[in-house]
Amino acid sequence: MKKWMLCLICLLLLAGCGKAVPAPAVVAGDPEETDVSRLDLAAEISAETLLTGDDVTVSPMGKEGKVYAFEMRFRRSQTLESLLSDPENLYFGVIEFGGERMAVAMEGIRILPDVPTDSFVITLLVPAGQTLSGGTCRVCFYSAARSGNPGSAHFGAEKEIQI
Repeated sequence: MKKWMLCLICLLLLAGCGKAVPAPAVVAGDPEETDVSRLDLAAEISAETLLTGDDVTVSPMGKEGKVYAFEMRFRRSQTLESLLSDPENLYFGVIEFGGERMAVAMEGIRILPDVPTDSFVITLLVPAGQTLSGGTCRVCFYSAARSGNPGSAHFGAEKEIQI
């Protein structure tokens, strides 16, 4: 009986000594509620804070010469982390290619922290049915108040690239 108790105590101690896995980035909102149907794609989108130029990097992700997603990176900050994790906010993307603007809803966006580089990695999927290959493309990511106008964002990051 003493051996069984000793084994049980040892197992409980070993179970409690496991390494803690860092939690993934918490992102705002429920993807099912955040379609971008309220967004007027013809109108210009403004942002209180806008990152452009060298503050943002964008890389196309493609297969067989066609782009299916974009990976965007920008510096992480406490303010940005709280903005993206606030349930009162939603986020969305806009891809401009060949004179056409395409909206990317929350379910087509993944946000992860990159701890070694202290940056956010945003993956924006090209909307279904769209194909992109060769040309200039502008990739934008925005965070806005869920209850307000998505055209007036709190935060934005955009970059023009050649694909």
